Amino acid sequence: MLRNRPLRFALITAAALLAVPAVPAGATPRTAPPAAALVLTGNPGEAVTPAAKWVLLTCGPNGGTHPAPGASCSALAATGGSISTLRLDRDAICPMIYDPVTVSATGVWQGRRIREQITFPNRCVLIAETGPVFGF
Repeated sequence: MLRNRPLRFALITAAALLAVPAVPAGATPRTAPPAAALVLTGNPGEAVTPAAKWVLLTCGPNGGTHPAPGASCSALAATGGSISTLRLDRDAICPMIYDPVTVSATGVWQGRRIREQITFPNRCVLIAETGPVFGF
């Protein structure tokens, strides 16, 4: 259950963006809804908490509140929207210090519901594997 009101609002907003028809009956097409709308969260520790930092990422067109939507959408497109299969920098050298960071992605990717949560051993590993996606 989501108890964080801003996060809940972002999830509802993302779902509403995808649920609204692109063009009302008899109207001229203007813009289509995004092909993807994800709420991305991240915080220290082994679980997503109500204090987690979050951003909205939309793809096709790229936007939302994410600081790097273009690069993030490109990285996610290579995995079909899955954060668990992102492995962007396999040659990164990260310290073997356990300082967990937990991230999640919730929303819709090209009509498919996404709900993933992953705990990385530290921020270096998080950035090495996910690149710009959780660089907020």
